[in-house]
Amino acid sequence: MALKYLSNIDLGGLQIQNAKPYVITTADQTAFANASSASYLGTGGANIGKMYWNSQTLTFLIWKGTGWVVLDGSGDISSVGLTADDGTTVTDNAGSVVFTVSGDTGISTTATATGVEIDLDDVTRSNTTPTADVEYGEDISPITSISTNSQGQVTAVATTTITLPGLGTASDEALPGNTDVLNVSNPHLLTALANLESTSGTANEEITIGTDSGDTVKFTGSIKMEENSSFLATQFTFEDPTSGKPLVVLKNTNADTAGATLRFTKDGSSSAADNDEIGQIEFKHDDSGNVQHKYASIQAFSLDVTNNDELGKLKLGVSTGHTTNSYQDGLVIQGHATDDRVDVVIGNGTTSVTTIAGDLTITGTTTTVNSTDVEIADINITVAKGATTSANANGSGITFSNWSSAPVLSWDHSNTRLNVNKAFHVAGNITTTGTVDGIDIATDVAANTLKETNVTTNLSVTANGDKLQVNSSDGDDVELPAATTSAWGVLSHEMFDVLYAATTPAEVSTQIEATNKVIQITGDGSDVDFDLTHDFGTKLVSVEILDYGNNGTGATYATVHADVTRPDDAYVRVIFAVAPSATQDYKVLLKKFTV
Repeated sequence: MALKYLSNIDLGGLQIQNAKPYVITTADQTAFANASSASYLGTGGANIGKMYWNSQTLTFLIWKGTGWVVLDGSGDISSVGLTADDGTTVTDNAGSVVFTVSGDTGISTTATATGVEIDLDDVTRSNTTPTADVEYGEDISPITSISTNSQGQVTAVATTTITLPGLGTASDEALPGNTDVLNVSNPHLLTALANLESTSGTANEEITIGTDSGDTVKFTGSIKMEENSSFLATQFTFEDPTSGKPLVVLKNTNADTAGATLRFTKDGSSSAADNDEIGQIEFKHDDSGNVQHKYASIQAFSLDVTNNDELGKLKLGVSTGHTTNSYQDGLVIQGHATDDRVDVVIGNGTTSVTTIAGDLTITGTTTTVNSTDVEIADINITVAKGATTSANANGSGITFSNWSSAPVLSWDHSNTRLNVNKAFHVAGNITTTGTVDGIDIATDVAANTLKETNVTTNLSVTANGDKLQVNSSDGDDVELPAATTSAWGVLSHEMFDVLYAATTPAEVSTQIEATNKVIQITGDGSDVDFDLTHDFGTKLVSVEILDYGNNGTGATYATVHADVTRPDDAYVRVIFAVAPSATQDYKVLLKKFTV
């Protein structure tokens, strides 16, 4: 008889070895696809994915709900569909449609043995080769227009001839717009520089000095700029070979209290966003491989750009050297959204060390230390330092953690004592000079004067398998066996609870023996989860599922398999992959075990 599994089998990535599929003949495949004997799988389309090996055709087949798919490597393309630019679709399902590839204006197609070649038609046009290294007084031929056809191909290029004027030495031979090409005197150049404007003569245009990027413009004196002047450049470099130079100085000569300002401005119109970088100061230097490396930086950010609620952030970071190009923030300062405070983070990582050379004064009300170990060199710790009397110090102490029942060591002024709200354990000896709850430890306990019964021997208990052994120093040991329903002995806590709840001798026997249950599962075609209450008070419950047919009719009592979980001490949960039908029931055998 085959084992029935009513749940999916998860092998956890392990292999299925030495196995083979269901082997039947072609005559049996229809009945196999619609098998009603496995009612928990359904029929027809519900059996999609069932597979078998055909012993006649020696092929592997899979049921797709409407027919069998043969997996023998003999498949082919079943259909081809083409869609034109106008949306028309042509589909070849039987191999009878002929697809034609043709060209258009300027495009030709040629059939080959293996495909269709698509070519652009050649177009005849005239080209004009320009003269190289054009000098003053020579001709150039720039392009004036380009002609194309409807396919975008260039069909013609039109040019014109322009003659550059010659460069003379007199005023009447100069280039248009100049007065004298030879007048390079200092007064003339200063006048020309003062009147310098763009070539078009319009306002707000660029004026270029120098012919290439390698030119150097040198000023031997001071440069005075008008108020609110701007420098528009991607990068400024101040370079000097002198030690300690270059030096950038912002000097204010006004006698008021305001000084000079170094301002970093980011103006992106309406594109401002939270956490935008506003500006950065970098400190770079060579490393041992003569490669420039960023060793430190100061960065400013717009933490929140909300109007009237703006928040800023400032970072100071350094290169750590932990890994290649490793860089960490050592100081982070940022504003707070709810009140006028500034939050500061010092260091990066739990192994960072922050050293404060002098005194540290904290004016806040809460100090949080997120450390595993706190080492304090002081030999005394004072709490409630501001209290000058016992009453003022009332309630002061140490609280361990934030949970509601946290251990607390506190001062009780009313009773003049230290209170501990948890059990107090001492591994070593306790020395007292007074009494403990009225008992003199040094005399009363040592003399055994407060014991109701004096024990003349020392007793101990040893666990020995399922038994307990009471050991005595005089050699008279007693062995206590485990209790059973028919013999005395040591009771387990489960047996004690049962006996404590029983009211009659018969109930005692019934309770002790109540370790087995049989529960029926009745299918309805929709439910897959069934919670079976046993009230054993433990998860150590064995579960076996038996086929019970339709409420006993047709029952085979064969063991079937489904997922079983034990969410609680009072019930188990049986989970089927497919809901049992209304004609399929199961008996579930439950047995309690104790350790």
